This record gives sequence, structure tokens and C-alpha cells, in this order.
Amino acid sequence: MRLNRAGRGEYSLSIDLNPPIAGTWQASFDGGVTWIDGVPSSGVWSWLVAGPDFDAEDVGMDPAATKAVISSSVIPLLRIANNPILDVEYGYLINLVD
Repeated sequence: MRLNRAGRGEYSLSIDLNPPIAGTWQASFDGGVTWIDGVPSSGVWSWLVAGPDFDAEDVGMDPAATKAVISSSVIPLLRIANNPILDVEYGYLINLVD
């Protein structure tokens, strides 16, 4: 995903496990310090992310709606909340651009 420093966007993943495991997928955009619940829709999990220069109020958006501010290019970590069976997985790169 390409993310402009002053932009925002949905970081979305189609996650298929065999066998399926119920639970809420979480992503960490800061190396595992904080974990954010994803929003599911038909097998796709999404997180609203923004670049460090994004101004939510400038576009009439509630600043709390942005789930993560990306300060540098990152490969997010993924896990199912409260599930000791699954290891932490890696998502795909969010490339922060000017």
C-alpha cells in the first residue's frame, strides 16, 4: 500500500485460514507496542490509517476515526486477539511517500 504523508486510507487484508479460526484480527503498526482491532467485512479485515501529516479536522473528519498514524514505512504485525494458538503474522508493506 502506498500512503501519502498527508493522506489516509484503508489498510485491508483478505485473511483465509484453513481450518478457520474465529476471533478478531488485530494489527500493530508500531512493532507490537499497540494492537488495534480490525473491522471485518466478507472475509476482509480493514484498519483506517493515516500519514503523519494528515489533518482530520481539515477534511471535517473525527480525528478518533483514524486507527493508526504511520510515521515511517512499515510492515504491520497481525494476530487474532486473545488466541495463544496462532503466531503473529506479517501483513504487507505500507510505503509512506511524499
